Amino acid sequence: MRCLAHAYNFVNKVFTITRCIIQDLHSNLAAITK
Repeated sequence: MRCLAHAYNFVNKVFTITRCIIQDLHSNLAAITK
């Protein structure tokens, strides 16, 4: 059960980081296309 919690935490962290990166890419693209 503890393993599952760790896996969930890891996925959550990766998802948050990925979303951050995607938002950064979007703002970079917006800055480039202006």
